[in-house]
Amino acid sequence: MWKHGSGAPDLIWFDNLQTVGTPNFYVQKLYGNYKGSNVLPITANGAALTGKDSLYASAVIDQPTKTAYIKIVNTSHQTKTVTFNIAGAAANSNVKVETLAATALSSYNTLEKPNEVTPVISTLKTKKSSLTASLKPASFTVISVPVK
Repeated sequence: MWKHGSGAPDLIWFDNLQTVGTPNFYVQKLYGNYKGSNVLPITANGAALTGKDSLYASAVIDQPTKTAYIKIVNTSHQTKTVTFNIAGAAANSNVKVETLAATALSSYNTLEKPNEVTPVISTLKTKKSSLTASLKPASFTVISVPVK
């Protein structure tokens, strides 16, 4: 059995009976599940959202399903409220939100506590073509927005 620390696995813990995903595993899984078909620009006040106010983001659209995926990381120790203006977003539509966050930065999944840090699914509603989301501290969030 692996122990946390030196030599700890990057993606999964396992023994003869079970496997457990690490937080790194869930980040990779979220990126893989929401890869999209085309990259979209994502900006704040005209500049790329790459570290401004402790936020890093990328966005893609999956043309076949007509869904935009916003992937955003909040590296700060505070909750951040952000509003996205999404061209083509369906008004008053349900938006799926998956958030990976932990109560402490030292939290990790183990065979004894396999669900310590796992994605949590919630929903939001768009208003006209905008969406306001509250991003937990030290979190990775994927927002799935239906578009026209």
